[in-house]
Amino acid sequence: MKKGNIEKPRAEHETKYVFNNTFAPILINWLKLRCQPDFKFPFGVISSIYYDTKDWKFLGEKINSDYLKTKFRVRWYESLNGHEQGEKSFVEVKCKIGATREKIRFESGFSGKQLSEINLSDPRLLAVQNKAKTKGIRLPPSLYPAFQIRYKRFRFVEPKTRCRICIDYDISAPRVNLQMLPFVKPQFL
Repeated sequence: MKKGNIEKPRAEHETKYVFNNTFAPILINWLKLRCQPDFKFPFGVISSIYYDTKDWKFLGEKINSDYLKTKFRVRWYESLNGHEQGEKSFVEVKCKIGATREKIRFESGFSGKQLSEINLSDPRLLAVQNKAKTKGIRLPPSLYPAFQIRYKRFRFVEPKTRCRICIDYDISAPRVNLQMLPFVKPQFL
């Protein structure tokens, strides 16, 4: 559902499982035999720049397994070979209450190519949170781009229940904002 140019949040149930990256091809092949590819977005590369406060409020919620969690990110999509980047990117504010989540999403004004090349300490990235605040989204006073996460995703639909299943793999953090993480060298996770 959309309201203006913002997708209206809807509550969804979300469960995540962790597995060793070496099992990804086996799981993908197994799912290909039992499920249908997602008709709209069967596979691709997802990149996100995650924002947080200087004292890492959002990361703290995740680490502490808080019942209430918030994520603020800018996300863009690429082809699986990584050569084609989307013309659009999206601001996503994701609020989790236990296993239920709501996500608000709207266009950021940046292309995927711009975001893949911009320095994470570039002040232009601060405008993203201001855009969210003008749309009535409540956020901490100051958020900063902290790091980029990049991964490959295959999406499937289970035929009987229509449940969506995603396999994320080759997860990496290729860039960090050195003002937020001054002593970190990006690496595969």
